[in-house]
Amino acid sequence: MKQADQVAKFIKEVLEDNRQAIQLLRCLTGENFEKEHWGMLFSILKIKNVASADKLTLGDLLKCDLLGKANEIREL
Repeated sequence: MKQADQVAKFIKEVLEDNRQAIQLLRCLTGENFEKEHWGMLFSILKIKNVASADKLTLGDLLKCDLLGKANEIREL
């Protein structure tokens, strides 16, 4: 496989993972998602370097294993 093909494959995989992550992040919105849910999410994703949901960024979430914890996140 040529290097350009490997790069294209890698980019395609990253984009697909991000697409799936964005769909999962939609579960984290809405009026029903309250402070206790955020606490559980921080625990599930082992987020310790962010003080509160107000300070949480997309970058913080993308550093986590969102797809590996997808079922637990959906249950919230």
